[in-house]
Amino acid sequence: MAPKKRLRNSKGKEQNEVFHFSNRFKERLNRNINDNQYKQIINRIQKGEKEGKVKHIKTQSNIKTIWAMMFEGQYIKVIYNKKRKTLVTVVPLLNPPTLSELIGERSLT
Repeated sequence: MAPKKRLRNSKGKEQNEVFHFSNRFKERLNRNINDNQYKQIINRIQKGEKEGKVKHIKTQSNIKTIWAMMFEGQYIKVIYNKKRKTLVTVVPLLNPPTLSELIGERSLT
């Protein structure tokens, strides 16, 4: 008898990425993130650099891009999955002046 074929469940991968992002946010920024904040970051990335609130740093692969932004008073770098429209991970940026120059902000205050 032939083995059963597994159906791909992209929902599982999406949920895992959201869970991973939430855990890394808590671990690296010492605070929790709620659904509205998560969606706010995604919306800012999807609107892109047009509004000047995010900066595309690098395209990591066909589906993952790296973005930098100011989020609630802290500079962060996030990896965004374009295929699933999810955030993969977050890293705090420790060199704000460099990022502010990238984004085009005049001061950090």
